[in-house]
Amino acid sequence: MIKKRTSQLKPIRKRSHKFKPRKHSIKPNQRVLHKPKPGTPNINNKNPMNANILNMKKICIYTCIYGDYDTLKTHAKQNINCDYICLTDNPNLKSETWKIHLFLPSKLQAIRDAFPEYNGAIHANMVNTIICRSDLRLIPVLAEYDICVYIDGNMQITNPNLISNLLLQAKSTDLVVINKHRSRANAYQEAAFSSRLEKYQNTNLEGQISKYRKEGFPTQFPLFSNGFTVYLNPHSPLMDDFYRTYTEETINYCINNLFAFHIQGQVSLPYVLWKTSLPCCVIHRSVLGHGISLKSHRFRIKNHK
Repeated sequence: MIKKRTSQLKPIRKRSHKFKPRKHSIKPNQRVLHKPKPGTPNINNKNPMNANILNMKKICIYTCIYGDYDTLKTHAKQNINCDYICLTDNPNLKSETWKIHLFLPSKLQAIRDAFPEYNGAIHANMVNTIICRSDLRLIPVLAEYDICVYIDGNMQITNPNLISNLLLQAKSTDLVVINKHRSRANAYQEAAFSSRLEKYQNTNLEGQISKYRKEGFPTQFPLFSNGFTVYLNPHSPLMDDFYRTYTEETINYCINNLFAFHIQGQVSLPYVLWKTSLPCCVIHRSVLGHGISLKSHRFRIKNHK
C-alpha cells in the first residue's frame, strides 16, 4: 500500500454548524403586521369590541347603482342583523332583499344648498362617488344607522360571517375600516396606472399627484381599495373633516365640466386619510381571504354591466 504524501492530501472541509433559520411560511391569505413606518396610517389591531356590543348596533350594507352601470347582487345572509339599502336612479329596480331608495340627481340642488362649502360643484354624474361614498351626511336614509358598510355594485359577499369578523378587528376609537389594495402599493402608482385608461381622460390625475407630491404626501403610505369601506361612526363630528376633504378631492380634478367625468377615488382616499389623520383599522387579509379579489372565498367581483 502506497501512502500519499501529506502535501498531496486534499484538506478536509469542516462542516459548517452555523444555524440557518428556516424561512417563515406565510399563507397567501395572511400578512405579518410590522411596526408602522413614519407616514403610514394609524393602524389599530387590538380587539375590545365583543359580540354583545356588536348586536346592539344598527348596521346597514349599502350600495349604489346609477346609470344602469351594474346589476343588483344577492349577498350571503350575515350572522348579525343587517339591512340592505340600494341607492339608485332606476325606478324599475326591484329586490326581495334590498330596500330600494330612489335618490335622483334632481335632489342635488338641495344638497348644494345644504353644503355651500362644495361651491355647487356637485354634478349629476358624480352622484355615485360623492354622495354615496365620500360624504354620508348627504344620504338621509343612512342617518338611523350606527355602522354603514359600503360595497361596490359589482361586488358580492359570499361568506355569512364576513361583516361580524371584520367589525371585530376594529377598536372603539376607529372611525373607518379599510383594506389594502391587492395590486398597487401607493396612490402614485394608482394614478400612473389610471392615466392610461380611457375613462380617466377627463380627470386631471397629473395635477392631483403633483399637488400631493408638493405637500409631501409619502410614497410609503399604502393604497386602499375604496370599493369596500366600513364607516364605524358615520355621523360623528370627527368625520366632518374627512368628508369635506374627501369630497373636495373628488370634485377638484375635472378638466371639462361639459363632458363625463370619472372620479378616481382610490387616488384621493389615502391622501385624505393622511391629511386628516383619521383613526382607521386596516383589516387582516385573513378576514377577506385573498383580499378583495376574484379568487377570494369571501368575495366575488363581477364585471360591470
